[in-house]
Amino acid sequence: MLREYYKKYMEPAKDYIENTSKLYEERLFVAAQIYGDRIDFAKDYHCVIKIGEKIVQPIENESLKKDVAELTDKWPYSPAYKATNLYVFPTSEILRDAKVEIILIGDEEYIFKADLSKLK
Repeated sequence: MLREYYKKYMEPAKDYIENTSKLYEERLFVAAQIYGDRIDFAKDYHCVIKIGEKIVQPIENESLKKDVAELTDKWPYSPAYKATNLYVFPTSEILRDAKVEIILIGDEEYIFKADLSKLK
């Protein structure tokens, strides 16, 4: 009986797997580990992708869904908090073999160069 319950409720349905796979194909995820001195500092950060002169904005920012950053081992000294911000970009605007700049904007501007043709 337990096996039947498992098959019915625990095994992912084929439709779910296909829909989830498609969702991930249509999105590019960028995660940034950041540090600050306020518990809500992560909301002050933004990320964009620059391809040549074109700027692509994220379609989702998971950091806006969280109110609280985690304590670092330095607390109460600087940096007292850390957070991982997850930005989701549409792949429809980003060529898979493009050379891009990932720009993290916060108290300063941090630029990371990436060659997407090297990603698998």
